[in-house]
Amino acid sequence: MMKHDNEDFENSVLFVDDEIEVLQLLNQSLMDEDYKKFFAQSVEESMEIIEKYPIDVLVTDIIIPGTNGLELMKMIQDKHPKIIRIIISAHIQSKLVIATINKLNVFKYIPKPWDADNDLKPAIREAINLYNYGKNKEKFNDSLATYSLRVVDKHATKGYIN
Repeated sequence: MMKHDNEDFENSVLFVDDEIEVLQLLNQSLMDEDYKKFFAQSVEESMEIIEKYPIDVLVTDIIIPGTNGLELMKMIQDKHPKIIRIIISAHIQSKLVIATINKLNVFKYIPKPWDADNDLKPAIREAINLYNYGKNKEKFNDSLATYSLRVVDKHATKGYIN
């Protein structure tokens, strides 16, 4: 596992590809981006990272040893549905693959080779924004529910509510 060690960033992205050269290129291309970066070469390694660290966005290839990126996406959707999912791959030929991607609510598909500045960086930023929107909406709803309970409790103790 390669990890970008800047702990100052709020968000984190996990990149999964069986080719170490691709992971190194991702690390180099995204060096200036403001999020923690984790890198894995297998589904097993990626699941270990997800269980150990809070991951907001997953970026994976379809072809990875042991299983494939679509099966990884299915596991993530089942166990960690809030993680935003992106596929980067040169292997998307069949209607079955496209149907599976749509079924798994994949946020974006980026074909290889990608352009870091025009394809990859904007897609990851959008995914992080979507993740943060969901997290902030959840916090707001929790705060609103807590406030509402306090208001109801306050009025109940004053006899306004039976």
